[in-house]
Amino acid sequence: MDTHGSSTGPSVRAGKAVFIEWPLVKDYEKAIALTEKKRLDNTIIGLQGHVPPIVLELKEILKSRRIGRVLSSDVRAYGNLGTRGKVSEGLSYFADREVGGKHITIAYGHTIDYVHELAKWKVGIADGATLSFAFRNGQQFNGTPGFVWTIHSESGEIMVTANGAYVHSDSYKDPIEIKLHDHSTDEIIDVGWDWEDWQKELPYRSRIVAELYERFGRWWSERKARSDLPDDQEWPRLHDAVIRMEEFDELFKQYDA
Repeated sequence: MDTHGSSTGPSVRAGKAVFIEWPLVKDYEKAIALTEKKRLDNTIIGLQGHVPPIVLELKEILKSRRIGRVLSSDVRAYGNLGTRGKVSEGLSYFADREVGGKHITIAYGHTIDYVHELAKWKVGIADGATLSFAFRNGQQFNGTPGFVWTIHSESGEIMVTANGAYVHSDSYKDPIEIKLHDHSTDEIIDVGWDWEDWQKELPYRSRIVAELYERFGRWWSERKARSDLPDDQEWPRLHDAVIRMEEFDELFKQYDA
């Protein structure tokens, strides 16, 4: 994170195609310096939570208005990357704020980003709908899910559960479930989802990142204008990451106050 800007800056300024892992850079100031607040369409930011099948399935449910407009949503997530009470040597940089990579920017950052992704299109979401998000660094209560996301709507409710919040990465050692409670029938429905056949040939951590490359490659080969891209062909770029960096800038200002 602390070297992302210096290592990729020359390529970005030269208009080259660039992939940068999230977090984009150390902080919002450096994000502005890197991108100059410009649209950078021939880039990818590693916020692959925009495109996993779980998120895509939720988008389709909301777009269909199957359970009416969303009124509120609640997320409980745990940064269960390590053991209780200590940080592993490999993640020791999480304790150094100057680096820019830590549980809050990485674990929470990826998760809040794909939650925001559903709200971004404002399809099937009521005006004034609220979001509450509780993130705790460390392990969840033993035997309970490490990630629970509920979406409350006019005529139903969705619940997503997983062993961790990393539906953008590798929280797939146990099944990730989507359940829908239809208030009109009081029935609870298991919502199915699946990987594309080509994704099943890849390790879990590679599957969703590969989808970013697929979308970028399709756009690159066809040279389509940004405005021509439907939602199912979009991918996150560097300028999208700046929005999330600004959100963290506000968060850390509140912490420092």
